[in-house]
Order: sequence, then C-alpha cells, then structure tokens
Amino acid sequence: MSKNLNYNTDVVKHYVRYYGWIKPFKTILNFVDSEHKKGRRDTKCKYLTFCAAQAIDVFLLENLKYLYRNEETNRLENVYFCENDEESFSIIQKLIGSSEQGFFGDFKAIILQDENEQLQNVDDPFDEPETAEEREKLRLIELKKGLLAKFPFDVINLDFYGNFFPNSEKRYSESFQTYKSILEHQKRDNVSKKFLMYLTVYTPMFNEPRFVNPDVVTAFERVLLGNLAYQEFEQAFDEKYGHTDPREIEVFEKFILGFTKQVLFKETYRLGWKPKILNIIAYDRVHNDSNTQYKISTFVVSYERDESLDNFDDFDGDVYEEIEEDYKTQLFDIVTNKPEYVPNEVDIPKEVHESLQATVAYRNEFLKTIGLYKPELFD
Repeated sequence: MSKNLNYNTDVVKHYVRYYGWIKPFKTILNFVDSEHKKGRRDTKCKYLTFCAAQAIDVFLLENLKYLYRNEETNRLENVYFCENDEESFSIIQKLIGSSEQGFFGDFKAIILQDENEQLQNVDDPFDEPETAEEREKLRLIELKKGLLAKFPFDVINLDFYGNFFPNSEKRYSESFQTYKSILEHQKRDNVSKKFLMYLTVYTPMFNEPRFVNPDVVTAFERVLLGNLAYQEFEQAFDEKYGHTDPREIEVFEKFILGFTKQVLFKETYRLGWKPKILNIIAYDRVHNDSNTQYKISTFVVSYERDESLDNFDDFDGDVYEEIEEDYKTQLFDIVTNKPEYVPNEVDIPKEVHESLQATVAYRNEFLKTIGLYKPELFD
C-alpha cells in the first residue's frame, strides 16, 4: 500500500471517490451549513485529509464547490492535512494555501503522544531536551496540541497507508488506538453531532504474519461465529456463502466482516457514537516487492453522537439492547450487499475517467496561477 502511486491516472481509486465519497460529503455539508445558519455552530464544514502530494480529493471537492477557497488569500478555508514526507508536505501546503493548516509528521505518532508528559522545565529557559529523540518527541507533543485545537472535524479522510494490524504489533495496534483516539477527540467541546469518515484500510488476502497479525484473523473468526446466534446473520450468511462457517470464507471477506463488527460497530458504540455504514468499496492492488495481491477497502461511515451510550460502562456483550435492532439490520445488509467491488480499469464508466481528468486539469490550472505548474511535478 503505497503513497507513491500516480493518483493523476489512478481511475480505480477515483471510482471510490466518485461513487463513494461525493454524495455523503454533500449530505454532511448541507447539515453543517444548516447548523451554521441557525447559529448552532461558529465554523463551517471542516475537512481533515491525508491527501498525498497530488491532492486529488481536495481539488475534486473544491471543483464541486464543496470546499471554499478565499479569493484574497488563496487559502482553502477549514481544510487540514497531515503528511510525513517533507517534499510532499511542502507541495500540499502550497496547494492548500496555508502551512498553518498542515501537520508535518506521522499522524499516529502525533495523536498517540502523551501531551501532558513533561520533557523540560518550562520555568528554566536553559532546560532543553538533550537528544534528537527527545526533541522530536517534544515537537510531536506541540503538534498534537495544535491538532487537537482543530477538532472536531466534519469529514475525515483517514488513510494510514499501511497495515491496520501488522504482525509486529499486538491486536490492539497503533492504528486501532488512533481510530479510537479520533472518536474521543471528536467529542471535544460537545460540538459535533454527526460527522463522516472515509476509512481506507489495507485488506489482506492471506492469513500469514507478513500480511496481517494472524491473531486478529482468529479473533474475527470467533466474532463471526458468535454472530451466528443472530438468526438474520445466520440466514444471510448461508444464502451468500452456501454454509455457515466463517472460517471457510476468503480471508479478505473475513477481515472486512470482522473489522466492521469489532472496530466500526463495537468500539464506535463504546465511545458514544452510533455508526451507519453507508458503503464498503474494495479494489485490488499488488505488492511491488513480491507481486502478491491484496485489497484496499474503504469504509464510508456516518457517525451520530448519542450521549446515552456514555452511560454504559461495560461492553463485554455483543451489543447494547438499545441499539441491537439497528445493529442487526446493518449487519444483515453488510453480509447481503457489501462490499461493492471496483470493476477492472477497462470496465470503469467513462464519467469516472472524465471526472479524474477534469480534477487534474483544475488542479493544474491552480498551480499555474501560483507559478508552480510543471508537467513532471507528480511523475
């Protein structure tokens, strides 16, 4: 899973944006605009993205007039990004029009910092961190404070560019911790009533340590076996696969179903949000080093704040009684109708190709206005 793909021509990825992202973004945008006009919030729609240097998603949304660029400052208002490659960061901040709206570093490393850790005596001007590691840690802590001040966001385009459950980490991985941390911070100041996330996840096709922590796949199997207690789930599973043994389905399908239950349902409810899975879109990729196939899955999820869920201290059972019917309905729909698979490139509709070309042209025209356009810039 690489950030170095040529997204200018990656029509497979753009299929996900075109059919999966645009409509729900507009829904959230309309909601936020309505809340703003009614005086219930001070800010307009806030977007956090991990856009890579080409920033296709940003210019797609700007071209649709979903994002607003200030004509006087050339700055995209309320658009924030995180990037850990220095050259890409420099490019993106020029595309966004602001260095203050960017966070230079690995997002997981930033948000998982303990911002209360004291690395220096603030009352002593001569007390400075002695090692490069301590200085970097201090920088990340300060970055986190700045990032948290921007929460909550209305749309989060969360792409870790890597394995959510690597074998080098325990099941409660850094990516898992990051997801939960985001949901906690989205409750900041109790401003956000609902928000949207595009969660893009590396999806293994083989249950091997080099592709995924095998303990996670085993845990997902147990979860799905437990869900057979729901008649709706058992019936839908049998109709789709011709049997009721989750251990016998493809690894990537097992991963998608298990991830949906354990992460997008269980942990989300636990943290006081009601998730609605709008879509799950999957497509094929190939590891460059081994020519081994894997999939990328994008979960398009709408979150609605439910403060009553905060009163539950224990989540050892499958689901709370109060949300069980909604949970079962969504679970049935996911087994029956999802994921949606992106067609082969030759079969992708013409309108998707045209949208990507228009987005690249729109971005390039902006680059020309600020004197940065070069044909080889993103090669």
